[in-house]
Amino acid sequence: MVSWVLMWTFTIIYILYECTKVFHMRSKYFKEVESWLHLVTFISFPLISFHNTPFSWTSTKVLELRWWQYHINGFAIFCTWVLQMLIVGKIPRFGIYVEVFKKVAKTFISFSAAFFFLLVAFTLSFVVLFQEKLAFKHPSVVVKVFVMMLGEIEYDDLFKNDPEMEKPEHVLFPFTSHIMLGAFILMISMVLMNVLFGLAVADIQVQ
Repeated sequence: MVSWVLMWTFTIIYILYECTKVFHMRSKYFKEVESWLHLVTFISFPLISFHNTPFSWTSTKVLELRWWQYHINGFAIFCTWVLQMLIVGKIPRFGIYVEVFKKVAKTFISFSAAFFFLLVAFTLSFVVLFQEKLAFKHPSVVVKVFVMMLGEIEYDDLFKNDPEMEKPEHVLFPFTSHIMLGAFILMISMVLMNVLFGLAVADIQVQ
């Protein structure tokens, strides 16, 4: 009971502190990433602080979370620890590293926006050409393409060249799929990623 009271007490203090920042900073408050992370943190707190659901106060069940609470909990934990990183970044000794990270992250976001349609082009092409693969049948195919950008092409798996297979399966679209994958390796894995690394190095030198 004591821990519960302390938890809510510190939460209320935390919310009041953020409210005073909104009062003083006004619209500038919502232009900072850190402010949005604070908002997500204390909005998610009452939603994940119950073993069952905050909308059923009379429930006697314990140690049972609803499926949506796990989603909120995972996202809230991430935001909380990112906030800790930003707080550490205010220490002069470590601040330079966090500032470099923020600078490179902004560059990456701008870079991704510039080449967004190129990534969409390859993603949709792979969905058609490798439609028998489970990874390209799921909406998470976007994550699969991001992994491929880092060099995890898994060539043998895509074209069924595994020597351990007793009888290799037939590739659905052998000629076109080889060309598109080769173009992806050349344009994305080799050219685009090296351009990104070069921009990151340039940002670090500017810092």
